[in-house]
Amino acid sequence: MTIGKAIKKLRSDANLSQEQLATLFGVSQQSVQKWESDASTPDLDKIIMISKYFDVSLDALILG
Repeated sequence: MTIGKAIKKLRSDANLSQEQLATLFGVSQQSVQKWESDASTPDLDKIIMISKYFDVSLDALILG
């Protein structure tokens, strides 16, 4: 599973919209859309924030 698919699954499981997730992490909704479509990857600081927010290990998030 790619990091984009992992983010999308975590977001969906938490019943958050892309806009809500974007607001939580201080990015645009378009950034979240790009992450989830694997068009781009979040910066390391955002990856850490996502990992902590959803209480998943960095390994699980990055490596699937």
